[in-house]
Amino acid sequence: MMKKTIIAIALMTLLIGVNAQNTVPCEMEITYSTTYSFKKEAKQPSEDQQVLQVGKDGVSRFYSQWTERSNIVMDSLVKAGLDPMTMIQERKRMNIKGGQTYCLYKNMPSSGKLICTDNFMDEMYYEEPLPDIDWKMEEGDTVVAGYSCQKASGEFRGRTWTVWFTLDIPVSDGPWKLCGLPGLILQASESEGYYSFTCIGIAKGNGRSFEEVNTKGMTKVTLKKMQELKEMSVNDIRGMIQNTLGIDPGEIRDQNGEIFIQEKSEVVFIEKIK
Repeated sequence: MMKKTIIAIALMTLLIGVNAQNTVPCEMEITYSTTYSFKKEAKQPSEDQQVLQVGKDGVSRFYSQWTERSNIVMDSLVKAGLDPMTMIQERKRMNIKGGQTYCLYKNMPSSGKLICTDNFMDEMYYEEPLPDIDWKMEEGDTVVAGYSCQKASGEFRGRTWTVWFTLDIPVSDGPWKLCGLPGLILQASESEGYYSFTCIGIAKGNGRSFEEVNTKGMTKVTLKKMQELKEMSVNDIRGMIQNTLGIDPGEIRDQNGEIFIQEKSEVVFIEKIK
């Protein structure tokens, strides 16, 4: 029973982990409908709803709205004093959608820098320069979310991206790490069909704000290390718990008390790195 509780608490860190943070005035919020296939053999892509919050001087935050809502619900269940296993069951009963756990900050804490945080088992982050994608203008135009868009394509870390951007919103940003065009990217997809982003709504900030990046108390890792841990979560969850939390969970059982047998899968990352 103790081991089940430890595992449940470990898994709950995917959903909970809120730090008090300073805020940045939000000038615009762009909501994207996201599809992604984390496993190559997946018959259907997973879905998410992600938001790009844009401030002044190129500062922005990109996160999963579904994950944030799930965190709020789970936090309320914690405050209600429910045990971890009951919280997981209650979340399932309430049909609370979960999304991706990463959060991207551009031009924070300084210009030209990108930081990615992830509450994946343990709070981690890595930092790198903003991407310098060699975009090529393509023929074609379309309308996305009511805005006239132009077409461009570019290579980034092993994937070919086709994007649609609008000059009507002269913000050199977009979903995920995609940026560097003379207008806001409203739609993007990579050539293998595993990842896509489509704008479904744009709103003014209206006095709202968003969190500044805060890595205090987080473990600094590399992108490669973060990918290794996520691959372990798919193919070796016991090893991942040992690696991140430093404990041996022993036999892992499902909610029915049966020994959890993990099937091997080929993981598909949005970035292909060596």
